[in-house]
Amino acid sequence: MSADRAVPGTAGPTVQAFGLGQAKSGTASLVGLLARDHRAEHEPEREAVLHAATVLAAGTATVAAVADWLRERDRRLRLRFDISFANQFLLEPLLRAFPAATFVVQVRDPYTWLESVVCNLLHRPLPPEVRAFLPIWFRPEQYEFTRHDRGLQRRGLYPLAAFAAAWSRHLDACLALAPFRRLVLRTHELDGSLAAVATFLRLPVASLDAASGRLNPRAAPFAIESVVPRQHLEDTVAACCGAHRDALFPGIGDLDRARALWTA
Repeated sequence: MSADRAVPGTAGPTVQAFGLGQAKSGTASLVGLLARDHRAEHEPEREAVLHAATVLAAGTATVAAVADWLRERDRRLRLRFDISFANQFLLEPLLRAFPAATFVVQVRDPYTWLESVVCNLLHRPLPPEVRAFLPIWFRPEQYEFTRHDRGLQRRGLYPLAAFAAAWSRHLDACLALAPFRRLVLRTHELDGSLAAVATFLRLPVASLDAASGRLNPRAAPFAIESVVPRQHLEDTVAACCGAHRDALFPGIGDLDRARALWTA
């Protein structure tokens, strides 16, 4: 049991902060930093959270109803830090349910993020609830396959633009939060961000477990050029992700420079 687990019956919400990192952006590593000394979990009750996101997106549940469920869930789980890629899809009810909570937004550069997502979809079996959620997450009906997407299409995946647009939608939502409510962490800098994380979350730096901050490694040796042409990747990133890429990763305008972030 984590050192700061709340005593049952404590009044008020226990969640202090939510992780809003996109999948494959280091959410497991952030939990690794926190979980030794704090009540932190990775994707708690993921199936139920994705169901809530599904009915919210379909309009069969209201923001108020989902917020009520989130408060009830908080009373059961009594977490201090809830880190999950699925939280991005419940941002409005989270803000309603937890008006004092803050948010950690993890962001990976779009080039290696796309490479990691495609690799994960090709080489790892997905939990059923995540596979069922993919159309809501990536909205493939909004994008057409180009001749450069044939490698993805043959493998049963979506057009590259569908994945790239999801990267930008995540940031559109998360960066609309007031600056005092969010900490933006670039994934490749997590090792060097312990002081910033501790300050934002109001924790002693010594309570962060740096040795456990590198979890969920790359699924398999993989180069995205084996599936889509490099120029198509770079053109798609420029078209779908350019504004956020330039703001958050200045000077990282191609795949080689993005990969170099991880070898520096």
